[in-house]
Amino acid sequence: MFKKLPKIAKISLSILAGLILILLLLYITIQTPLFKNQVRNYLNKKISQTTQTDFNIGKIRGNLLAKAELSNISMKVDQNTILSISNIKLKYSPFPLLRRHVDVDSIALQSPYINLEGFLSMLDNLSKKPDSVSQPSPQDTNSESKGYRIRL
Repeated sequence: MFKKLPKIAKISLSILAGLILILLLLYITIQTPLFKNQVRNYLNKKISQTTQTDFNIGKIRGNLLAKAELSNISMKVDQNTILSISNIKLKYSPFPLLRRHVDVDSIALQSPYINLEGFLSMLDNLSKKPDSVSQPSPQDTNSESKGYRIRL
């Protein structure tokens, strides 16, 4: 069958098959517990640094391309819990991630706890720092930080 195809068609088919194989391997890789654990560790570190808190995500589940489920989320300042969420289910669009944007389609929180006084104190401390994250106005549902944007 392939003997009758012109050389350019064979090359094109080989490139297409290679791209499909790479995409398939990438999809399989991001579904592994090892990859999800690395994403969890990265998020824990970055959010802790940005907010100057002890932030922790216990576990990440889901396919990560369009939805994710985060469990046992906590944020502490000086051993005081200011945020605790049993479970967060997110659905988002994957293509804006390529532009360093997160477009959240839906979010569901299970058993959220916020120590409002501690949380507001943490935000106040962030606003006093030179490298702080700018806080959106109360009616603004967009939040931008260091090239990333979250739109709810």
